[in-house]
Amino acid sequence: MRNMQKMWEDYAKEVQVLRERIAELREVLQRDKTMAPLERQELEARKRLLSEEVRDMERSMADIAVYAENEKAGESACA
Repeated sequence: MRNMQKMWEDYAKEVQVLRERIAELREVLQRDKTMAPLERQELEARKRLLSEEVRDMERSMADIAVYAENEKAGESACA
């Protein structure tokens, strides 16, 4: 498989996992109203970090997509 396309797909899978974790944290934060304030702050901070990681990975994916398209175009030209 093409190197850049494989990298993009790997990033896409990781982004999906991170989004699932964010959703789980969001659910816990909404559901548990008796959570200690410090624990709530820690979970909110974790959620923010995961969200930042998703944004960073999505930016990288946009960059990778350009190279993946060039790879694909180069292979088509060689065929």
